[in-house]
Amino acid sequence: MELELPTVSAETRVELDVGGVVYRTTVPTLTTGRADGSRFAATFSKEAAVYSATGGYAFFIDRDGAAFEHVLHWLRTGVVRGAVAEHHSMRERVQAEAEFFNLPALTEALEQLRRKPPQLSQTQFMQLYNSGLGQSCSTTSIVFNGLNLSGLDLGDLDLRGCSFVRCDLTNTNLGNSNLSQAKLVEATLTNATLAGACLAHSNLSKCNLRGTDLRGVDLTHADMRDCQLQRADLRDATVKSAIMHGADLTGARVSNATLNFGSCSACKKKNTMEMHMQRQPQQQQQQPGLHGATLVDADLSFSTIIDGDFANANLTGANLSAATLRQCTLKAANLTRARLTGASVQQSTMTACTFTDADLTSATVRQSDMTGAVLQNAVFTNATFPNTKLCACDLTNTDLSSFSLKEADLSRALLPPVCADINFSDCTLAGCDVSGFDMSNCNFERARLDDAVMVGTIMTHVDLRRASCARADMRDANLSHATMGDATFTNADMTGADLSGAVLLSPNARASKGTVEDAFESAFPTQEKGAFKGAVLRAVLLQGADLQHINFNRCDLTGANLSKANMHGANLCRANLTRANLTGATLTHAYMKMAVATEADMSAAALDHADMHACNLEGAVLSGASIKAAKLTSAKLNGADLTACNLEQAALSGANLTRANLTGATVSRVKISAKTVVDEAQLPDEWPKAPTMKSSKHGRRDKYGDTWYLDGPPPYSAFNTHDNGVRNVPSFRGLN
Repeated sequence: MELELPTVSAETRVELDVGGVVYRTTVPTLTTGRADGSRFAATFSKEAAVYSATGGYAFFIDRDGAAFEHVLHWLRTGVVRGAVAEHHSMRERVQAEAEFFNLPALTEALEQLRRKPPQLSQTQFMQLYNSGLGQSCSTTSIVFNGLNLSGLDLGDLDLRGCSFVRCDLTNTNLGNSNLSQAKLVEATLTNATLAGACLAHSNLSKCNLRGTDLRGVDLTHADMRDCQLQRADLRDATVKSAIMHGADLTGARVSNATLNFGSCSACKKKNTMEMHMQRQPQQQQQQPGLHGATLVDADLSFSTIIDGDFANANLTGANLSAATLRQCTLKAANLTRARLTGASVQQSTMTACTFTDADLTSATVRQSDMTGAVLQNAVFTNATFPNTKLCACDLTNTDLSSFSLKEADLSRALLPPVCADINFSDCTLAGCDVSGFDMSNCNFERARLDDAVMVGTIMTHVDLRRASCARADMRDANLSHATMGDATFTNADMTGADLSGAVLLSPNARASKGTVEDAFESAFPTQEKGAFKGAVLRAVLLQGADLQHINFNRCDLTGANLSKANMHGANLCRANLTRANLTGATLTHAYMKMAVATEADMSAAALDHADMHACNLEGAVLSGASIKAAKLTSAKLNGADLTACNLEQAALSGANLTRANLTGATVSRVKISAKTVVDEAQLPDEWPKAPTMKSSKHGRRDKYGDTWYLDGPPPYSAFNTHDNGVRNVPSFRGLN
């Protein structure tokens, strides 16, 4: 509170001589505020007039000096003095001055005083009351419209159905009176006492209840639209099904209240305020609630608010500490600087709400919608938001480490650039742009990161188990040492991402029984499942990673570093491994049907029992690789480096080995066919010269008539060897 008096400079002080009475005031009093547009403003906005009223001179005005005292008082305070209101002659004189000086607001205030009826005495009121009661034996026909009943004692009276339209009930005692179905439209009850009164089904629209004592009042089904309830005391009141649209509850006391806007069959509680409201969509303008109400600095602490309509309400500075809000609507409500410490908000709609500088310490917001809420500088210490939508919220200046976002929906939200060590488990971050952010050590377990933009994001040591990253843009992201078991990256772009040391165990499917092809066909029957299906992993760093049984179906692994990675049983069907580094990698039992691995470096890799049917390995380096019992049927090995590799029992039927280098390769019991092409290939010494088809002395043909084995019996017992001791050698194109 400011204790010092305001300083008035000498330049702004003026003297007025009005009809011989001298008054001292300031230039702003005569030119601004209530004086705006008046003759004072027109005169003293000019320097000459100010000069003539300063320096010991007084500006002379030939008007009523005594009446001007009340005019100047109104200009300063906006209040008409009681002396003017009580004396008719003075009121007329002041009104004449107001009209002369062009002060329409003062003229209107004086006109209202003129129309105001004289105050009734207690005896006069009781005579009217008893007369009406005696005529009809009922109070419903008693009309007190427009009467001045201020200051009277009307407590404990039966006033059911009485009409008090536009009555002045200022400072009137109506405590414990029965005012049910009463009409109090535009009545003035400033500082009146209604404690314990019954106002059920009454009409209080546009009523002035500033500072009124409404403790314990029954306002069931009352119409309180546009009521003035500033600083009113509503503790322990019952306000079921009340219509309070546009009501002003600035500074009102509603602590320990229960505002129930839902079914109220069992909602009565002692020492509670209950607001029960039946929703009527077809009559939206009459729907119960506090739509658009003003509750600035209102005390709603420890209250219970059920099914409340606070849409567009002004709750600036309101105290909602430890309050419970269930199934409430607060669309576009203003909660700037509101206190919600320890509050519980459930199943409520708070879209586009403003929580600037609000305190939500230890608050719980559950199953609610806060989409588009403004949360700048809000305090969330120890707050929780389970299953709550925070979509498109701006959290850039929020300390996310101070509260729990577990199970929250943060789709398209704006997050702070440093989010390290945050628990996002079960969160939805779909569509979020966190490019370049530091999200290291975050917990994304079961989180939904679909369509998120994470270009260059630091995600070292993050937990992505069972997370969904479908269509996410994770180019150049650092995912080193991340735990990604059961995570899905369908159609994600992870070009240049660093996954070194990442753990990708716990795949969606494992091939453990039967052939590799059968296992993957059963695990991925419709090719709709998989951790990395369709993902873009160009130049990704996965060296030494454990990728057993991981599904890379249709992935783009161009230029990826997979050296020494363990990809046993991995699904690489139709994957693009062009120029990938797979040196020393383990690909045993891998499913690589129709994969593209042109110019890939697979030297010293283990490919035993891998299914590479129709795989494109043109220009690939497989020197020193172990490819025993692998399926390379119809594979393209044009120009491939197969030096010193082990092809024992490999199936090369229909394979194209044009210009391939098999120097030093082990080719015992290799399965080939007449369609195997070895034009200009460098073959090992063990590779026999093929005679013409007429010869039948040096080879063995299976029952299918087209497949031949270069040495020894067929490797698979399923084939009929027709073992008759004759070794037939097939004819090979490109060999003489």
